[in-house]
Amino acid sequence: MTPEEGAAWEALRVSVAARSSRVGSALEGLWSGRMTPGTLTASATRSAFLGDVLALVREAYGANSLEALEAYRIARAAAGLGPLPATLDRPASANPDRVLESVEGIVTARLDAEDTPTLRTAEQALAAVSARAVSLAAYGSSDQIIRTVARDRDAVGWERYDDVGETCSRCLLLLARGPVYSATSSSFARHPHCTCGARAVFTDRGPSPEAREAYGFYAAVQRGEFRYPEGHRLEGERLSFRAALAAQRAGTLESFRASA
Repeated sequence: MTPEEGAAWEALRVSVAARSSRVGSALEGLWSGRMTPGTLTASATRSAFLGDVLALVREAYGANSLEALEAYRIARAAAGLGPLPATLDRPASANPDRVLESVEGIVTARLDAEDTPTLRTAEQALAAVSARAVSLAAYGSSDQIIRTVARDRDAVGWERYDDVGETCSRCLLLLARGPVYSATSSSFARHPHCTCGARAVFTDRGPSPEAREAYGFYAAVQRGEFRYPEGHRLEGERLSFRAALAAQRAGTLESFRASA
């Protein structure tokens, strides 16, 4: 991957994460002071709420899609493949039915959890929907990349990527796999607050430096290089990948290194 490609993908990831998070903040700003026990059970206010969610998600999804398409153009050109064919230069748009179905499911589940909805229930539903809206908006970027890769004969596939110093243990394992997703692969899932992106791969270059680093760390954990020390209630047991990652980021990993 050329420096130009890497810069384009990283700029995209940072921008998408920032724009998408603003969706949740905007939704809470619109509705946090308007929530009452009956807000989401009354048809008029529920309809207005869902309308605001859909509008915010569609706008951010579209902007993320356009920015992903631009990053794709830059990366493709940097890989020496020339301009993106006009037939592929088409932004994706959010599926309104998918958005509403996802949000309705969250609202219904929250309301069904209590016989009589309370203000707390309504506020919890708002927080949950806000988090989901952030993820739905962020899909504008990954959906665009994956769909374009599927139609671009010059693309080898795509890979998951993120800031390896901040991503969660689950996503770190996924990005450690490297560029294993072919042009026909469409599986990309996000958890709440996920900042991962999908980036196109144009050559059989193997894993990126961050993927190799992540896999090396995973392999060291699996080999049992890090174990709980003497006196700990789990003395001698191997650290889980999640625990080892937390220790690494806390600067305490070496205290768990097993003796040779």
